[in-house]
Amino acid sequence: MPITTQNSKSIIQRLGYSVMLGFLSSLILGFVDFYFGNFLVKMSINIYMGFFTAYILACILLGIIVIFVVNLAEKFSKSKTNYNGIYFVCLLFLYDYVIVNVKLNGMFNLLNFRAIFVNLFLLFAMIILIRIIHKVEKINNYFSNYLGFLQIAVLAFTFTAGFNYFLLDWMSPPESKLKVIASLISIIAIPYLAIFIKNSYDSFLSKLTNSEIKFRLFGFGVAVFLALFITQIFKFSDSDLPYYENENFAPDENQVSKLKGKPNIIWIVLDTARKDHFSFYGYERKTTPFIDEFSKDGVLFTNYISTAPWTLPSHASMFTGMYPSKHGAHFTDDSLRNILGSCEPLAYENLTLAEILSSQGFNTGAVVSNRILSKTASQVDQGFNFYRTWESPQRQIREKFFWGLIFDYENLLSYRGRGFFRYNKCKLASEINETALRWLDKNSAQPFFLFLNYIEAHAEVIFHLPESYDSLYGFNWDKWNKNIVTEEDIKEINIQNKSITPEQLQIQYDWLDCKMTYLDHQIGQLFKNLKKMKLYDDSMIILTSDHGDLFGEHDAFDHNYGLYNELINVPLIIKYPKSMKLTGVNDKFVQTVDLMPEVLKVFDLPLPEGTQGQPISEADHSIVSELFRCKYLTYTMDNPDRFYQNLKAIYSPNGYKLIQSSTKDHHLYNLFEDPKERNNIISKKIMIGEELDQQLISWRESFNPVERIQNVQRKISKELEDQLRSLGYIK
Repeated sequence: MPITTQNSKSIIQRLGYSVMLGFLSSLILGFVDFYFGNFLVKMSINIYMGFFTAYILACILLGIIVIFVVNLAEKFSKSKTNYNGIYFVCLLFLYDYVIVNVKLNGMFNLLNFRAIFVNLFLLFAMIILIRIIHKVEKINNYFSNYLGFLQIAVLAFTFTAGFNYFLLDWMSPPESKLKVIASLISIIAIPYLAIFIKNSYDSFLSKLTNSEIKFRLFGFGVAVFLALFITQIFKFSDSDLPYYENENFAPDENQVSKLKGKPNIIWIVLDTARKDHFSFYGYERKTTPFIDEFSKDGVLFTNYISTAPWTLPSHASMFTGMYPSKHGAHFTDDSLRNILGSCEPLAYENLTLAEILSSQGFNTGAVVSNRILSKTASQVDQGFNFYRTWESPQRQIREKFFWGLIFDYENLLSYRGRGFFRYNKCKLASEINETALRWLDKNSAQPFFLFLNYIEAHAEVIFHLPESYDSLYGFNWDKWNKNIVTEEDIKEINIQNKSITPEQLQIQYDWLDCKMTYLDHQIGQLFKNLKKMKLYDDSMIILTSDHGDLFGEHDAFDHNYGLYNELINVPLIIKYPKSMKLTGVNDKFVQTVDLMPEVLKVFDLPLPEGTQGQPISEADHSIVSELFRCKYLTYTMDNPDRFYQNLKAIYSPNGYKLIQSSTKDHHLYNLFEDPKERNNIISKKIMIGEELDQQLISWRESFNPVERIQNVQRKISKELEDQLRSLGYIK
């Protein structure tokens, strides 16, 4: 019989019961959540234990609140109340309320028809569910009340968790969802199977001994769940998105002989790193001492222009030697929405540097922090024998798990400052290095091409560094919280209703510089290990950025907003093999599209047909950068008049730069007189603007985009799959 306030002997007994009920329900709620989650999300043991503790404390607190509310209600009604039923209605309603409301309405947005309807439906469904389960419990009267509690918990949590995980926008492949269904079945089956075996065993012993032998079913049931819950620990490991490794890669004897003595290629992209925050480009703070030293071993380029102000098209240009207009990996309103907003990945019809080098016998590997470059989203993995990208498990937990959502809205599981759980959205440089060095240990015996992507400089991704780095340059989290740029601030800045304050801008710079210094140290560690492995001197090492970032300059925040120099004039250092004896400073204008041809020239390999870039010493093409519009991006929806436009920028040899807009809102800057691009002189220099505008039109008419097989990025054809398998790119 359920314990009520009427038959409780003391407040201590009632509190003890609520604590026990909260503790047991937290075990089972946690088990169900983590059991499902472990098929889709791996997590470290410290995160696991943190959430485990949170489940216990929260469920105990709920139990105490409910028992006092029940006690108060019984004093007024003078009738007994089923405490168990009320507790489970509250717990299950809270569970579904948090997940469903956050996904559909926003946490506190309850005053609309959909929110009211959904929550009333949830409450009604939970009450009906509890009533049904209690009826079932009465039928199974040979179970004790405590084991009945376990029945309620297992069935109810399985039902609601299955609903949430399977139906509510979990971005996972079908096979993972099938695993969730299998989990539902196993969670229901395992305890009941164990109880059936236990009852059969008791009955058998009783008949043998002519006595009644009964273990406490309550203790046995809890032990089963604890054992299953604890076994989840052994499944916890580092989380990563799908990656592959071609274990069968082996160049033939002819390729090996041709590659003998050839240097290696190590291509490093410091994602979103602004040129003006590197000390070797004259920044007042000594942010990059290790890269400063590295620059002395190579050629430092002062006028290197990216083909695009965001990750995918820029990387695609690096690997294909083509502009976004030609390779096609950019924003488009015609493509399906995905994690990038709405864009096309790099079509398989493009020929990449990794494919060329792999066909020559180079072992090709990539270790990538930016999740935008995952295989599925970007398809820039073409030609790599090893390709690994990561997704932060803590980020998935925060966005998908019940208590993760609770903590996030309470600013306890915050990635800003020192929240309840400290986590980053992507891997730190030290973790990228660890994987890269492991790969090199196994694959450095023959010439290789290794691509590394580091994410520290990217805003809103890395918010936790080792402690010695998060207090540099006067930075601390109290200053950050005092001068924080909120989402509302960013919206107001983007629609030009306000400007960023000097204090807000400075704290952004301070944090960026902390991250840059940490990143520089890790790059230094990488070079130190390369020297120890005797790979540094004879390797061609490219260090660059894909694009920059804005922190309120030009009334914009983030990137993808325009084609200003803060976004597309980025750092580049190329350290050539020591035997080539190439060092110094190069002021020539070069672009992303020129890097692939430069690599091929160093290795005496021909340029593929259709390549738009040129080896650096021969480059004489137009210097162009592009940004394609996308109606689904937040800032476009906030201010379509300003941001819903296609942009192209072109540089002239005499210091002028035109930013051409599809809305005819063109901008012209004299970079010699106005390097920060603050004064649009298009109305004063009409002839120069028209001349550059015509050059852009002629440039675009000089080539056709690469033809894409319809929907190839959504589903690989059988023919293409066979081709990739024959080449060793997939198993």
